[in-house]
Formats: sequence, structure tokens, C-alpha cells
Amino acid sequence: MRSVRLRPWQLNPSRILFLFNFFSAKGAIYLTPLIIAALIKQETYGELELAWSAGTLISGLTVTIPFGGITQRYLIGNDPHVDDELVFISAASSFLSLAISILIVVFAGPSALALVAAICPFVLLQTLLTTLNRIRGHRNRNAWSDGFSVLSTGVVLLFFWALRAPPSLTSLVRVYIPLSAALIGIYLMLFARLRHPDLMRRIGRSIKVGLPMASVGAMAVWLGVGGRLTMGLIDPTAVAPYSIAYRIALLSFGFHQLVSTAIFVRLYKARTREGDRLFALPYALIAIVTFCIGFGTRPLIGLVEPAALAAIPPSVFVMLPVVGLQVFFWIGFGMLQLRINRTGTAAKAFWPIVAVTLGGIGALFGINAIWPMTTLIVCWAIALHSAAYFAVAWWTLAARRLPHRLIGLVGLVGGIALGASALGLEIWKIF
Repeated sequence: MRSVRLRPWQLNPSRILFLFNFFSAKGAIYLTPLIIAALIKQETYGELELAWSAGTLISGLTVTIPFGGITQRYLIGNDPHVDDELVFISAASSFLSLAISILIVVFAGPSALALVAAICPFVLLQTLLTTLNRIRGHRNRNAWSDGFSVLSTGVVLLFFWALRAPPSLTSLVRVYIPLSAALIGIYLMLFARLRHPDLMRRIGRSIKVGLPMASVGAMAVWLGVGGRLTMGLIDPTAVAPYSIAYRIALLSFGFHQLVSTAIFVRLYKARTREGDRLFALPYALIAIVTFCIGFGTRPLIGLVEPAALAAIPPSVFVMLPVVGLQVFFWIGFGMLQLRINRTGTAAKAFWPIVAVTLGGIGALFGINAIWPMTTLIVCWAIALHSAAYFAVAWWTLAARRLPHRLIGLVGLVGGIALGASALGLEIWKIF
């Protein structure tokens, strides 16, 4: 009996379950940081955001190298023996992070650095779960694993709330260290059950395959977390409001996650024209959602809960349209990055993207050293840096005769519209 292929808009029990899981998970992941920001001191929340960002960047620079090769070997090379590699790499990386956090505590080092090292194993666990669920097509599980580090922090803070004790950097480190130790113990038990021969040879092969892809992927990670790290270095007092604006703008990222989670394997294996088509329509919808978030959040909150406006720093709504532009191009770069990995052009993309990364960071901090920038101008600089990443990734594919015309068109038109709207709002406020 032939199976009936459903249209994208048609529902069956499996799709209904996925949508329920997805929106439940993304709602929890989206709201958790905002709830945390409302309940704890802004300084502590800013440090948490920096810890999440630094942990994500460390993960992007380390474990995603072999993980990218493992994804390629499993989906394209049909190599089934990857579970023990994933667990071993996660265990080793988590042990190193735990050791660093303990050393910082023992030698009375900065609590902020100790928190980064202590929270890192849970960011690494998020990377492990996301990779495993994506390559196996477990879309319901992947909906939750994408934000595991944030959700786990929410659970940890519930512990403080139950004890009626306000969290501090030191107390958070003291909780995360034993939790990380327990996590490593679980890894070791799993590894004992999953181990296959030639482990180190396979890991070496994964690193060789994954290095070019992870190098490009690390730049995508920088786009996601670099804004908070940059803001922390230029104006630490602006980290919390910028992070709140960023978290609100991430609502548009949920549409990208919906598509990539639902059909990741199909997207990864798709050829150029199909991949371009599959991504272009969601990207256009993301542009519309980004505009609505940037200009509709404050009126909506004022309409639904006017008292809540007083609890949100006014600078959040000033930054929001510009931060939304940054997120829009970050999503576009993420789409093109997946296409770069699939088409084997990561090595060609590496040096241009490195040049954009170093050039943008150098220009931003160099200009700020000569002419100190306001918080809003820093937001604009980060957004334009994000647009440069998108342009270089698109050109890299086009130069290899793999043009993604629809994605490029949406990025160009959407970016101009969002940027002009945000700039027009600033000009209107001045006059």
C-alpha cells in the first residue's frame, strides 16, 4: 500500500506532536532568560549572559570541530559508529572545564571566570544533545535540547528560590561544580557501554573533516554571542539591557529553528536549488516577524500589561530594532553556513570569513578607542558586522557556481527595509 505524502501545511498526529513540543520548548527557552532578568539583580543577570555567551563560544571553538565531522560522516558517509565519539569528546571537554573552575576557586580567582568554566559543561551537553538529535532526526527531542543550558540555569535558580536565597556569582559556582562532576560521571558510564574499536582514529578523522566546517561555524557562534561579549568589553552597564533586547529579538529565530528542526536531514542533504527554495520563504517570514518585534513589542506590552513597562529599562526598546537587524543577518548566515557545509566549500569560505571577523572586531574596538561610541552606535556596528558575514557567505557560494539567489534577495531587501526602518525611527526621535 502506497503511503500518502502530506503537504507542508497538512497535519497528522506526528506533526501535531512536533508542533506542540516545539512551541512548548521554544516558549520555555524564550521566556526563561526574561523571567530570570526580572527576578535577579541586573549585574548578576549580565554575568550570567556573559557566561552563557563565553561557554557557547568555547563550545563553538572546540567540540564543534569533531562534531561537524561526525555529522558529515553520519549523514553523508553513512558511518553508524559515532555515539562513543560524541560522549568521549564531551566528557573530556567537561572534565577540563571542571578542573579550570576548581583551580580558579582554589586560588581565589575572578568569580566571573569561575562561573564561565563551571557552566561550560552544560553548554557542551547542549551541543552534544543537539548534534545527536539532529543527525538521528529526533526533532521532538531537539526542540528542547537547543536551549538546554538556559533551561538548566532556570532549574538551578529555582533551587535558590526554594531556599529564599538570592543567587550570587560565588553561590552559582558552588552549585555548578558538583553538578558538572555528576555529569562527567554519567558520561563515563555511557562511554563504557558505547565504546567501539579505533576510537582515536575515528576522532582524528572527524577533526580533519570537521575543521573547515567548524571554523566557519565558530563565526556563526560569534555572531550569536559576540554582541554581548563586545558590549561587556565596551560598556559593562549595557550588557543586561542589550541582552534583554537580544532575547526579545530571538523570537524571530524560532521560525528558523522550526524549519531546521523539522527537516534538518532534508535541508542538509538538499542540492543547491532545493536548499535555496526551502530556506527562502521562512527567511522572508523572519524579516516580517523581525519588523513586528522591533516596532510592536513596546506597544503590545503597554496594551497587555502597562505596569510591566516600568520594570524594563527604556534602552531595551531603543536597541531592539537594531538588534533585530543583527539577528536577521545572523539567521541568514546560519542558513548559508549549512549550505556551505553541505557543498564542501567550508575551506574556501574560511579565510574571507576570518578577514571579516578580525577586520570587524578590530575596526569596532579601534574606532571606540579613538572616538568612544554610544551603546546604540555599538548596536549598529554589530548589526553591520552581521550583514558583512551574510554577504561574504553568499558570495562564497556564488563564486563556486552555487548561487542561492532567493536567500540573497530576501537578505538584501529585508536588510534594507529593516535597517531603513530602524534608522528612520532614530531620525524621527531627533526631529
